[in-house]
Amino acid sequence: MKTRIHRLEANVTAAAVQLAQQKVIQQRLSHRLLRVLSMQMMSQRFTQGIDATEENGTLRSSLSKETGFIDEADALNLKKYLDRCQDGLESLVAVLNSNLEDIQLMAAAVDA
Repeated sequence: MKTRIHRLEANVTAAAVQLAQQKVIQQRLSHRLLRVLSMQMMSQRFTQGIDATEENGTLRSSLSKETGFIDEADALNLKKYLDRCQDGLESLVAVLNSNLEDIQLMAAAVDA
């Protein structure tokens, strides 16, 4: 009987330790995601001189000129904008992939 109680106490202690570790990992993931989202928001806010609707309007008006062609300056602005968007998405995907690994580890630990 004592051995069984001791074994159960050990299992409860191990589960409590594992739960604490999972909470720490979850907190780290939350902070990481919050940091990425805030950096993405800040980069969008400060890399664009104007808000997104105004920038879209400018790009649309430059695309629909009488000639139907965009000049080099407009093409360069469009390329820079698309590069910024792509960089932001790539960094977001990288963070999500690293978080996915941590989440899979957490799920495996819960299943075990």
